[in-house]
Amino acid sequence: MVATSTTPPVPKKTVSPRHALLEELIGIATKHAGDQYLDLATRLAGALIDATGGDPCTVQQRIRAGNQLRNRNFAFLHLATSTLEKALRREIAELAPAAKGKPRESEQPLSLVPFEEMDNKVALSGVSKPFESLYSDQLQTLNVRLAFLLDRDILRVSQNPFRPEVFLVALQQAWTEFDTEADAAPLLQPLIKPGMFIELGPMLDALNLALQSKGVLPGSVGGFRGRKTDKPKAAAPSRVRGNQAALAQQLRQFFASSDVAGSAAGEIVDNIADGLMQGVDLSIPDLPMSALNSGAVWVPNAAAAQAAAQAAGQVAVGAAGAGAAGAGVA
Repeated sequence: MVATSTTPPVPKKTVSPRHALLEELIGIATKHAGDQYLDLATRLAGALIDATGGDPCTVQQRIRAGNQLRNRNFAFLHLATSTLEKALRREIAELAPAAKGKPRESEQPLSLVPFEEMDNKVALSGVSKPFESLYSDQLQTLNVRLAFLLDRDILRVSQNPFRPEVFLVALQQAWTEFDTEADAAPLLQPLIKPGMFIELGPMLDALNLALQSKGVLPGSVGGFRGRKTDKPKAAAPSRVRGNQAALAQQLRQFFASSDVAGSAAGEIVDNIADGLMQGVDLSIPDLPMSALNSGAVWVPNAAAAQAAAQAAGQVAVGAAGAGAAGAGVA
């Protein structure tokens, strides 16, 4: 008689599309890094063994660490890959909304941090700057897409879970677990620089492509900025027309006592208002600073004076014609 299990099967947890996409991004990053860690271990081992300078004890320490890294490179590969995956998950968890009643890790009460760990973070932050400059365009584009994916208004480079600093810190942590000698901890950091690290460019391109293929803000960060700045420019002409119409209405209300049928003043006001509605700009020009000083005399230029004289002549002729017409009727 075959025994059968009476335990009901555990239902699988449903995964949201956002969670599935984040898992895909983690997989892309760890695969790109894991494919390069063996080659990086070989190059770092050679640099440690061939390095010169320092006291004999330091030289011996570098040779020992280099030989260990060369002979146990697959163990280093496993440590580096698993440490990086944990670091990426931790960084993404910091960006996710906190559970109700449970504060974020960054919001926990401050605790004492060992000076060695603090110095290590500061040093690695400085090492990551050349990488951030090298991949600045790809990082900025990734910032915009991740912000849209996580429903955030903005995402800075320091918040990007795929920034170079995360990969550098993960590598240093894997190294300290790989070589537990206290003197070996600072040996790797001086060697890390662009050209002596994994290539992050193809990985960042793959992350951006994965987000774009899922419809998360297709296009570059330049296009996103352009769309944001185009909206105010398109609305500017309508605002100008609205201001001109409001000014015309204010003129009619101000001179309401002159809106008598056949009066010369009423016709002049109507002509000005009609000119405003047709797009004529009658805004007051800025005066030079010399005109604002007490005792100074400001004289407009010849073109402005001639235009003012012609306008005054036209107004006078219109007023005289209206007066003569009124006298003939009387």
